[in-house]
Amino acid sequence: GKGVVQDFLAAVFDLSPFLRDTARRRPRLLDTLFDGTVEARLSSIGAAVDKAARAEAVSESSLMMELRQLKAEAHFLIALADLAGEAETSLTVRRLSDLADACT
Repeated sequence: GKGVVQDFLAAVFDLSPFLRDTARRRPRLLDTLFDGTVEARLSSIGAAVDKAARAEAVSESSLMMELRQLKAEAHFLIALADLAGEAETSLTVRRLSDLADACT
């Protein structure tokens, strides 16, 4: 239930400054946890990374900022999925590898 999710997030944010700070800076990321699956959102992030990399009328600094934001969201989701037991180690590693490939 709702209490279980709150307790889980409270524990995660107590133990992980990165995840806590990411959630504080971008609270809407928490909404994405309930809007669909992690896999679907990571797929959307991968598509957004690809689209951003192919955009022609964008400055390098704007591109880098967008990529940083997309990567931070992906890292946030991948970490929470791993900690929640939604993903086994092999899936977590594949997700991180796919993200790295998309960003190169």
